[in-house]
Amino acid sequence: MLAWFDAYKDSLYRYLRTMIDNPADIDDVIQTTFVALLAKGDALRDIRHPKTYLYQIARHKAMDVIRSHSRAPVSLDGLLVEPGHDVMPKWLTAEQVNWALGHLTPIERETVVLKVYDELPFREVARITGCLLPTAATRYLRAMRKLRVLLEERHERA
Repeated sequence: MLAWFDAYKDSLYRYLRTMIDNPADIDDVIQTTFVALLAKGDALRDIRHPKTYLYQIARHKAMDVIRSHSRAPVSLDGLLVEPGHDVMPKWLTAEQVNWALGHLTPIERETVVLKVYDELPFREVARITGCLLPTAATRYLRAMRKLRVLLEERHERA
């Protein structure tokens, strides 16, 4: 259990940050996620995809928090690191990507974060978000197109 916590706590925090604004709520979700895992006991050995399983639990717990607050908070501050020049155009900054991510729908943003930042395959993105594999891939492609258009338009205006 401790190995799972050490391996996934940072990426799980980043993921939850795209859904929940309050750091205390994020900490609560992480805590309740790992408490739920502890309750599984020996059954944890049978889990074939621990990261996916962990993200599914955290997503459900985050949705509970969002529902309890009756709002859909989003804060992308601190989510991004400076993009590498080998992947992103030289003119693109973390702030610009952050701005563009803020213009995606919550499910589009969640899909991009899981695929790009957490480097999960589409199969795992689909499991976590509770959709079919083609749906996850389509959401990702549409979100990436939307990001590209937003960022290019913003760059041209600058």
